[in-house]
Amino acid sequence: MADEVLDVIRSGATLVNSETHKWITVQDVTCPTIIFIHGFTSHGRYMGQLAGYAHAHGFATALFNYDSYRGIDAGACDLQARLRVVSVPLRQHGYALVAHSMGGLVALQHSLDESELATCALRGMILLGVPHAGTLRDKRVVSYMLDWADWLTGPNPYARHPASPAALQLTGNDKEKLLTLLAKRLKETVIRVPCLSVSGGLNFLEFGNGQFSGTVRNLVLQRLIKDLPNDGLVPESSADYSRALAVGFGTHCNDYSDYCRINHTCLTRNQQIADVIVSWLLTKAFPGANVSSH
Repeated sequence: MADEVLDVIRSGATLVNSETHKWITVQDVTCPTIIFIHGFTSHGRYMGQLAGYAHAHGFATALFNYDSYRGIDAGACDLQARLRVVSVPLRQHGYALVAHSMGGLVALQHSLDESELATCALRGMILLGVPHAGTLRDKRVVSYMLDWADWLTGPNPYARHPASPAALQLTGNDKEKLLTLLAKRLKETVIRVPCLSVSGGLNFLEFGNGQFSGTVRNLVLQRLIKDLPNDGLVPESSADYSRALAVGFGTHCNDYSDYCRINHTCLTRNQQIADVIVSWLLTKAFPGANVSSH
């Protein structure tokens, strides 16, 4: 997957049909559409299994691939640009966003866009392990985030940089304090897009194949987090949308039976969570929509 990440960095963001992996066209958007947004240093393919499950339940599905190192705001701008190509059928059928980790912050930034598309056609957002309150203020956590990303998608020396805009934003070390401004705007907005946040409760991340080194890194990371429960990277208090942002609306899910076994990595790989996602989309985002299994 490292080569795919590099391709996005070199050639720009893409929105692709999750089944064909070709750039999306208006012919692909014939019913309610779900767009999947990956997290920091990752790639849309990492969300492919969830997308396939949603597609099997009758939704059109797309993967948004973007250079996450450029930052949350840049990712939201790229998403808006890619959606413009299919804006006409999206307005007709509506769309929802399913996002993991930093991708959820991109989704939230997009939801505040004042374009007609985001205002009229966005029907809901599902936020998986999203650090609404940021990750950690300690800059040392960036190194651990990048090490974890190397294990997840493969070493990426072309883009790895602890001082990237995204790393600074996620740890609250950017001059603009983007997450603080984002939270303020979400509290003040009149338009309430339905939201579901989902968290995991296993406070252990995979770091390479060495069990000892992985254990040591997790011990250090947990000392930096100092907040239980967490999914190995994002505390429950930050992943819970309404709690973290004090917005007074939105639903949080952490009562599925696999909760204690799911860490940040596996939030996109768990079938119980996939069932929660599909059920919420059918009942909350698109109630009464004409969606049938393929």
